[in-house]
Amino acid sequence: MQFKMLVSECTMALSDVITVLCVENLNRIKSAAQTAHRANNPHRVLKSIMDMMKERYAGRNYESLSLEEILAAVELKEIKPDLKVWIQDALASNPKIMFYQEEGRYLFKPALGHGVCNRKQLLAKLCENERLGLGGLTLSDIKEAVYNHEKVLKVCNKFFLLLVTCKYGLPSWPVS
Repeated sequence: MQFKMLVSECTMALSDVITVLCVENLNRIKSAAQTAHRANNPHRVLKSIMDMMKERYAGRNYESLSLEEILAAVELKEIKPDLKVWIQDALASNPKIMFYQEEGRYLFKPALGHGVCNRKQLLAKLCENERLGLGGLTLSDIKEAVYNHEKVLKVCNKFFLLLVTCKYGLPSWPVS
């Protein structure tokens, strides 16, 4: 009987696992936003909002949100009007957020754009960059744009070369 229950718990769908992970991350983001609001730190509130928008995109939720819906999602319903105006201006001018002015709605925009979400689109983008001589893509951009990026990178490993670079000069390990 315990074995059957263990098997049924292990056969949880991948979407359920992703939902559980997203809920845990969203709870962490909500608490960070509330702490930042209490401390009157608008930049931390904006970071919490950006984390929430990125988390929604990673969970395959591509619906745009109004400012009120965003504030409700991070549980900041009662906010000072001047802070609300500052957040609205900061979101509208943020390059990671697509702002639909006529609707007053916001949507997260990954660095690679909305056209790169899976393995085929990633390979097409790499081929296009190769053809145009633009070079490769950063791992952080791939992680941000592609759903289930670990699996995609494992499958696509034979199609491209993973080059490790250091931001500040040479690597710290000895090279022979």
